[in-house]
Amino acid sequence: MPLLQHERVQGYLLTVDLILQYGDQIAASDQLKGQQVHHPPDTHAVPHHGQCRHDVVAASMAPSEQSAIQRERDCFSPEQAAHLLARRLAFVNVWRSIGASAERFPLAAADGRSIPLTDYVAVDMVYANRTGEIYHNRYSSGQRWFYFSDMQTDEAMLLKCFDSATDDRTRYTAHTGFANPRAAAGTPPRQSIEVRTILSFAE
Repeated sequence: MPLLQHERVQGYLLTVDLILQYGDQIAASDQLKGQQVHHPPDTHAVPHHGQCRHDVVAASMAPSEQSAIQRERDCFSPEQAAHLLARRLAFVNVWRSIGASAERFPLAAADGRSIPLTDYVAVDMVYANRTGEIYHNRYSSGQRWFYFSDMQTDEAMLLKCFDSATDDRTRYTAHTGFANPRAAAGTPPRQSIEVRTILSFAE
């Protein structure tokens, strides 16, 4: 089995093990970043082999609430969507390095408590068959950003990108890749897999 295909399979297995600890139903799609195969933004789409997607450098907290609700309707039948939208939902991305090192361009995430609503910027994502909406975030001095150094291939980050709960919990996690000035000379380009999941919580 080719390395990237093998790593995608392993990535899915890891994701299912992790996510089912938090939700009782999931839907998932994946993206390989660096030297990668790109899946269109459709849970049931056929992969377009050979297309590359580069590391993302804009801080984002996809999707917006409006877009999250629409994605439920896009991914499920009307009956299933109505059932799921009546419950608490969360969009959780699972990110994992699959290369020799992620240190050259690691993934950073912000403490959601440090980003006020005024830092959210709605941005249209225009595709051939639909238009979605995500939040990018503008800089403000109170933001706190973190990253895990020297992540290994058996470690993963879970990023809660949207939560339908409207209590005091954090609903979004801004995240982005960044050029690490502390990376040693000769550190290879990052290769990573990011699996996007939709969680439905039991009542």
